[in-house]
Amino acid sequence: MQEILKVEKLSFSYDSDYELLNSIDFTLKRGEKVALLGANGTGKSTLMKLMMGLLTPISGQMYLFPSLENENNESDPIGLQNVKEIRKQIGYVFQNAEDQLFCASVFEDVAFGLRNYRNPKGDKLSAEDIEGRVLKALEEVEASHLMDRVPFKLSGGEKRAVAIATVLSMQPRIILMDEPSTALDPYSRRNLIHLLKKLSQTLLITTHDLEMTLEVCDRVMVINQGKIVAEGHPVEILSNPTILDQNRLEMPYSLRG
Repeated sequence: MQEILKVEKLSFSYDSDYELLNSIDFTLKRGEKVALLGANGTGKSTLMKLMMGLLTPISGQMYLFPSLENENNESDPIGLQNVKEIRKQIGYVFQNAEDQLFCASVFEDVAFGLRNYRNPKGDKLSAEDIEGRVLKALEEVEASHLMDRVPFKLSGGEKRAVAIATVLSMQPRIILMDEPSTALDPYSRRNLIHLLKKLSQTLLITTHDLEMTLEVCDRVMVINQGKIVAEGHPVEILSNPTILDQNRLEMPYSLRG
């Protein structure tokens, strides 16, 4: 698979005496689904906020490929210095779905980003284009029937689906998801897994739901003490007692003998 994103030596600190992230390096490939695992406080959510330009790193860089095709038909990367372009190509689904839902109807929430979007020429999307994208995104998350509902009256699973639709409508190439299965009932969690498996975008997911990781993800990365300390196929990593013990993770029940 073609490389789509590279993070190089990314470091960050909330406190000058302690670096939460210390020279992080990793890559994502087009269309792959990757879980970012680790105990609470290891910097998983912080890393995602850095990737979105919501926080500023102490050092390091991130590159998106490809962006613009140059005269030699090679890909020119986009770095953290161009946050606006990054936010057009990377979507972020927050841990709390209600952080992304604030309009009077589901349709308006999914349309909100589109109405503030401008293409490279500076033009806004037409009303027809916005409606088409909203309907397509809601259909993709199987929430078309919620279009006229008030978001805060939805169930947890419905809110999660609509929050994902707000990101899908922007047509990003990469989607970051922070603990997407948190507080979902079994039925809603199963619907979420079904949705994640069928999405074509590159996914980076922080989660403590290791059974979901086994079902959805092609690769896992484990973060601890500011670095990626283990990386590989989900079964390989999540069946390794040493890795699990050192990183405060627990073997999924489906892998226990």
